Amino acid sequence: MSIALLPLALLAATATAAAAPDDAAQDTLQSWIELCETSSSQMGVTACQIVENAKASDAIDAVIAEVAEAYADSDEDRGEQYIAGLRAAQAGWEKQMKIDTDALFPLGPGEHESVTHGSGYLGRLEYLRASLRRQRLEFLCEAWLPPRMRRERAPDELPSACAGIGPGSAFATPATRN
Repeated sequence: MSIALLPLALLAATATAAAAPDDAAQDTLQSWIELCETSSSQMGVTACQIVENAKASDAIDAVIAEVAEAYADSDEDRGEQYIAGLRAAQAGWEKQMKIDTDALFPLGPGEHESVTHGSGYLGRLEYLRASLRRQRLEFLCEAWLPPRMRRERAPDELPSACAGIGPGSAFATPATRN
């Protein structure tokens, strides 16, 4: 495959993985993981960025599920309202992230990303998305799921997606108030 077509192939594979059933998406992600672990080429580095972005996205999904669980078990009548608001906010945040990344990598009519922004475009884009998602994860953990809202885990259970992320002092939400 020509190096000029590589970013297009990577972008197509990423889009396919996002739209494919879970097994196909897992297979695609596994191939990115293997490429990340075995190659130090530009393609390997891009694969690592794709993997990191996928992990960050999965962590956000896990936090939202944990928040839903925490609020469902709360004695507040507004638990469902909070969760609906969080899901709407997350959908809005995802749209805003796309607008931000599109603004950082503008395209004219008929232009292709890898031609306009270079062959490293996809790697830079995935790195940026993963970084933004990690920041979002930190915010969600601090604002929506502080340590006192997290349930105890059984020894054989995976830790909270917020494990290792401490409480923030800048947020005042119903979850963080005493």
